[in-house]
Amino acid sequence: MTDDEQLRKALGTAAGHLSSARWSGSKGAEGICVHELFRLIDERTRCVFGAVISFPPSSERHFAPFVLSGNSKVGLRPFEVSPGRFLAEAERTRVFSEFAVGMMRGGGRTIGNGAEIVWSGPVPPGPPGAVHQMGGDTTNVVVGLRLGRRRAVLKSYRTIDPCNPEPELLGHLSGQKCEVTPRVWGS
Repeated sequence: MTDDEQLRKALGTAAGHLSSARWSGSKGAEGICVHELFRLIDERTRCVFGAVISFPPSSERHFAPFVLSGNSKVGLRPFEVSPGRFLAEAERTRVFSEFAVGMMRGGGRTIGNGAEIVWSGPVPPGPPGAVHQMGGDTTNVVVGLRLGRRRAVLKSYRTIDPCNPEPELLGHLSGQKCEVTPRVWGS
């Protein structure tokens, strides 16, 4: 099991690496502020968790799921935070997609230190298949996967922006069965 201090230390060690990602507006930051941690999966060999972070002096907050494990090939943009331990962005992992799909199907909640993530949606049946990254390094992370016989996309909005109309607009158009809009199966 991994405690919060170990997760904070791993994020701190990777601060410069994480701040260089496309989704960060604070390129080359040497520090990180961890505002919130959400434990998603904590096993003996790996921990999948979400974090709300910022890179001082910027106060812009970002949310990202991460995986901390001994595998240098798992996840997106892995970074060695201690000998034999790697921190990577988790969206591209099958374990994260299985977790997210399961939580959306079940209407689950993930409790953090002072906030929660609410998962919901009429996700179609079938276990998530292989996950593949779509596109390059963007401000959002978009991966493709299969749900049974259907193709699906899992999109993470990294910048916490209370004015982002895209999820609500897509949800509304999907609910109206707009022919040129993909179905929204969960959030």
